[in-house]
Parts: sequence; structure tokens; C-alpha cells
Amino acid sequence: MNDVLTKIARPLEMLLGATFLFAAAMKLLDPNLFLGQIHSYQVITSPALLGPVAIVAVATEAFLGLAMLLGMRLRGATHAATQAMLVFYTALILYAWTVHGLEDCGCFGKIKMPPSVSVLKNLVMMAVAGAAWWGLRGKDAAGQAGAFPRVPFVAALVLSLAAGGYTGTGVYSPKIAATPPAPAAPVPASPAPETPTPETPQCDPIFAAYTVTDEFGQVFDLSKGSYLVAMLSMTCDHCKESVPLLNQFVNDPDLPPLVAIAYEPEAGSKDTFFLETAPQFPMHVMGNNFLEFSKLIGQAPPRLSWVVDGCPKQSWDKEVPSRDEVLSASGAQP
Repeated sequence: MNDVLTKIARPLEMLLGATFLFAAAMKLLDPNLFLGQIHSYQVITSPALLGPVAIVAVATEAFLGLAMLLGMRLRGATHAATQAMLVFYTALILYAWTVHGLEDCGCFGKIKMPPSVSVLKNLVMMAVAGAAWWGLRGKDAAGQAGAFPRVPFVAALVLSLAAGGYTGTGVYSPKIAATPPAPAAPVPASPAPETPTPETPQCDPIFAAYTVTDEFGQVFDLSKGSYLVAMLSMTCDHCKESVPLLNQFVNDPDLPPLVAIAYEPEAGSKDTFFLETAPQFPMHVMGNNFLEFSKLIGQAPPRLSWVVDGCPKQSWDKEVPSRDEVLSASGAQP
């Protein structure tokens, strides 16, 4: 048995390395998709952290993959790090699955994998990694002369590739696709006649840069006035299910005008979304820019916000509120 394990240990190690490299490459093919998959775990949701976390995740997978392909075991550190990463990812998947209803682990980018399958996959990979380590014990390439100088080179290579994959796609761009931004903070020509009292709640006018145009050319400037703003993803089943409920708000004279800001993760998903849902409200489609979208959605889409002069006053996540709930909130406007 030991002889057989010794013979297959190196091929098993290379197979693991190839799997990690494939996973890293699939994530780099669509960085915005991976950012959304990280967000869906509901552990890291800050737009400022999503990009760096994605870079570290991809770089770690790529480094471990290359290290195993090259036989850089670093006195067992490579295999120990592999096991630790697999245990961590498995725990993370189990948490997001049981607590937040995770549907796709994001392990291989566009290749969807449900959490149950992903957990099983990780357990198999841990067993394979353990068998490879046992068969290769004592055959550590990192102990040979000239092996350690390869480590910083490989680390720098994979880190630069991972970082380049994310910054090169424009996911860090603050621009809002296809919409001329309205002034975020208009400066009045003269001082306002009244100064807000200290009790007046202040907020970040995150919607002030958006304008939405309907099919008749009417422009809704979210920096001015009161609106209901729905944040939708065009590949999100819950978002599609929310559209008929949102349509009921459109012609209600007691409610503020309803508009939507939509994220289009895949080319062509906009047409499919419109065909399947028939929204009756104007919509701004921001394209495939998840970092920008993540600033608006809170936990997960769909989200409906009551917005006044660009500031969200109240938001409802995942489920569309009743008309009475919306009236109660928007009716509180002074």
C-alpha cells in the first residue's frame, strides 16, 4: 500500500495544483462575478474590502497551485496551507449555506456549484492532499539548493496577475456606466434660510449621482426630490420575483415615483430580465460593475429604498414591503 501511495503521490499533488490554478483562472475570467459571489457569503460586504479580499483569494489559490505543480513543498508548509485553506473554505460555505441560504459557492467562477457539492469536493480534496503529503514525506523540494529563490518569484507573479486581473477590468472605477452623473452636492447661490436642527438625521447621498430616464424621455434626478428606488440584479431569481410587486407601486398616487437601478452581470441578461418580468418602472442599467452596485444593495438584492435628495431614509432588504409599510415610512417626511 505504501509503495502504491508513493508512486501516485506526485501525480495527486500535480492534480491538486492544476485544480487550484483552474479555480483561480475561472475567477479571473469574470472578476465582477467573483466579487458578487464573495458578497453573497455575507461575511465581507464592504465595497472597500471586496477587491482586496478577491485578490488575496485568487493569489493564494494560484500560488498553492503553482507550488504543487513545481514541487515546492517548503518543508511541508505548502500542504499545511492547502489543508488550512480547504478547512476554512468548507467552514465558510457551511456558515453561508445554513445562515444566509448560499446557492453558489463561487469556487469555479461561472461554473455554478451548490454548497452541498462544494463541501463534498473539499472533503475529497483534503483526503487527496493528505495522501499526497504522506506519500511525498521526505521528498521536499524546498530543501534543495535553489528552491527557495523560486518562492518570491512565484509569489510576485501570481499576486501581480491577480491584482492586474481585477484592476484591469475597471471594477475599481467610480464612474457610473451610461448615466451622466448629477452634481453630488449642489452649492446654493445663497445661504439656506434655515439651518437644520441638531436632531435632523444626516446621511450619505449615495444616490445623488444617479439619473434615470424613462421611455418617454422623462428624467428622474435622484439628487432632488423623493423616490422609491429598487436595486435589482438581472440574474437574481428573487429580484425577478419582486418585479410584479414593485409594478403595483408604479401608479399609486400616494407613493413617491418608483425607479430602479439594475446590475447586469452577464451580457444579454438585461433582455432576458425584461422579457421575463415586464417591469413598468424606469430603470437605469449600470452594467457589470459589482463594486458600484455593492454600495447600494446592503446585504443582498432586491433592496427597496425610500430616497430623499439622494439620501436613503429607509430600506427594505430581500422582500418587497407592503404598501402600508412604504406609506408609513415615506409619510414621515417633514
